[in-house]
Amino acid sequence: MRELESIFQPREVQFNSITNSRDYNEMNKELGTDLTNIFQSLARNDIKLDHIIQTLQINNQQLANRIKYLEEQIHNADVDKEYIDFYRSELISYGDELNTIPIPEKERAYINHDYNVATLRPVYMTSKTFLYNQEDNKIFIPDDLIIEVFPKSYTGAIIEENDIRNCLDQDISTQWMRKVIYDINSPVTSVNAQIEITLPKSIINNMNSNTIFINPYPDASLDIVSVEYKKVNSEGFYRFSDENIFSAKDNANSLMISFESKPIEKIKINLRQRNAIDIDSARKMFVLGLQNISIYDINYVDKSSFFVLFEPGTKVKSIKQVAPIMENTDNPHAVTINVFAENLDTGTLIPINIGDNISTNYNEKFWIKVTLNHTDGIATPIMKGMSIDVDLYGQIMGVVKSSYDHSPIYNAKLELFIGSGDAENKVTSTNSAGQFEMLNVRPGNYTMKVSHPNYLTAWYNVDVKANRTTNLELIVNTLA
Repeated sequence: MRELESIFQPREVQFNSITNSRDYNEMNKELGTDLTNIFQSLARNDIKLDHIIQTLQINNQQLANRIKYLEEQIHNADVDKEYIDFYRSELISYGDELNTIPIPEKERAYINHDYNVATLRPVYMTSKTFLYNQEDNKIFIPDDLIIEVFPKSYTGAIIEENDIRNCLDQDISTQWMRKVIYDINSPVTSVNAQIEITLPKSIINNMNSNTIFINPYPDASLDIVSVEYKKVNSEGFYRFSDENIFSAKDNANSLMISFESKPIEKIKINLRQRNAIDIDSARKMFVLGLQNISIYDINYVDKSSFFVLFEPGTKVKSIKQVAPIMENTDNPHAVTINVFAENLDTGTLIPINIGDNISTNYNEKFWIKVTLNHTDGIATPIMKGMSIDVDLYGQIMGVVKSSYDHSPIYNAKLELFIGSGDAENKVTSTNSAGQFEMLNVRPGNYTMKVSHPNYLTAWYNVDVKANRTTNLELIVNTLA
């Protein structure tokens, strides 16, 4: 907060003496001005404080939405599968630091971690919404670009809104935001807004477009219900969802839409906010916002590759399937997957066949090479991640006790055998508490032998499941 400077200048005033009335008047004016400045400063700070509080409320709603989304993902996830996305840059490599031939520069895929997408490498990009001046590093939005927000009003609500063109300036510090404020008791449970963009003709030599980027504000805070386009000289709008290019996104993150290049005159984006924020005891607020909208015509190479790190956290018996998560195509030729295991001692990458058992010498760290291929009907395939179906080892943990008094038995020997009696090479012994563990056991049915000089040898059937711990309590009899 900036410190206020007082303009009041006290004069010398003597009791029972003559004092100039002008001094009194000037001092009163100065005091009045100081008080006015204080009140105005308090009012400005109240406005700033209200803005900060509302920003915190919006961000809090974003976090709540994100937590809810993650909880739903966890609830619906297949526990026997691993999921990898592209938000983390440390998972991505082009082979430079690996013991393999690096991917050539011109064949390296484009990875956008903010959008969580992997695509073909762009050759050139032509913006349809702005021009970039390299000399002064500024973005120019042409005057004939028209962007409007509908509806203009909501029954029973007050709208607070800034400039919609904020979402076109490519500046991460600015955004468009519409606040729709209702009485706290209003029955309204959601608010929609429609952004309609008429593309300019003054900065481009053709109207072809094939890529759209949309950043909700804040991220994961509202729904993108649909995205539509209107071709040049055509009537009506077409939905990308009808072409299997885009599907509705609840609590949408930043997204990229890629489609076959076509002459587009208008773009329409339909937004929905289902989460109201209680401003105070009397009002609630629905917030619709966009950080960025940008539209391009991009020329891509025909093939691009990259490596993705996969560390399951435990040894793997086999990798049964690697399934790419694609946004805009189900064409099986759009992506090719090759799996390599890394030998942790030498760094060598060993090719792995899907479904085959993997040697225990290199079954903890993997690199998955992804190759994206040009596919008819879209400008570039958009990959959002992958699911990996793994056959993991299990483990056995337990305790050995005496049948006489159930006391733990120290230094009992445990051996794990396959049903035929062949050794599985798993031998361990109990600690002073009678406890033992066997890690990295292949899933299956086994026979376990428990022996000790002071106890009768005992045999047990053991069922080991992938990625599970089999807990045992083994009771052995003392020698007669």
